[in-house]
Amino acid sequence: MSHRRIWKYTLSSESEISMPKGAEVLCVHEQGEDICLWALIKPDVEMETRTFFSFGTGHKVSDLALKYIGTSFLRGGLLVFHTFELLKEA
Repeated sequence: MSHRRIWKYTLSSESEISMPKGAEVLCVHEQGEDICLWALIKPDVEMETRTFFSFGTGHKVSDLALKYIGTSFLRGGLLVFHTFELLKEA
């Protein structure tokens, strides 16, 4: 029997992340000077690539189909980034 695990991923403004299929994104939060994403995963399943974007407050946001994940506050709140996942086409 396989146990689920929580994995952490460090994001940039545009990140293609390889993670196990069906991973459940738990949250996005700052850690030090990084924007990090935590996901509940099953480590023994096939991997897939998922795409995440982080946009600063006031910056242009893509017209792509996006799902909001969370907001991160860097440098004591001087920089605020909002993270979205690119939705897959149906």
